[in-house]
Amino acid sequence: MICRYCGRQNNDGVRFCSGCGADLSYDAPSPQPQYQVPQQGGYPNGPQNYPNGPQGYPAPQPVNYPAYKAKKTHPILIVLLIVLVVGVVAAILVPFLVGATSDIRKVKNGHVDLAGYEDVTWGDALGKICRSSSWESERKNSQRWVTYTGEKKSDGNDLTIKFKLSSDRKTFTVEEIQDGSKTMTNDLEIGVAVMQIFNGTYK
Repeated sequence: MICRYCGRQNNDGVRFCSGCGADLSYDAPSPQPQYQVPQQGGYPNGPQNYPNGPQGYPAPQPVNYPAYKAKKTHPILIVLLIVLVVGVVAAILVPFLVGATSDIRKVKNGHVDLAGYEDVTWGDALGKICRSSSWESERKNSQRWVTYTGEKKSDGNDLTIKFKLSSDRKTFTVEEIQDGSKTMTNDLEIGVAVMQIFNGTYK
């Protein structure tokens, strides 16, 4: 036994140092395990504990992150958005569609200033001389137009008539008649053609 005061070597079991007389009966501390640096190549015991550590480190545990949950869009919000979009589209299209339909109806149900034909409408007169007809409405530079196109029963030629509505849309005039390759824009030619259309003699 080595004296901790003078360093003299004494026999095991003696109580006092033979060199300095110090009491050797103290409680010697228990030796502490020495930490050893692991050798290259990894830890032989796997990741559970570092070998020869003072206390041993627990194996690293996986981190569980909470699952990502996408925010749900409230169904009422979706419905309101759809209603808003439909409302905007309707506000834009409905006046145009109603106006176009109104313009066509105005011309189809219109009459001419001819004695004896007060009860005959343009729709009736054109229906007698043409088949497979169509009506279209359009606006050009704030001016409203209605175009009629039909296939003549007499010779199969396409008959196209362009009507121009007044600014108040209460009256209209025939601005052009196209019969096959023939185009009429003169007031006299148009007047004669209109009379023939209403009395059913237009060929």
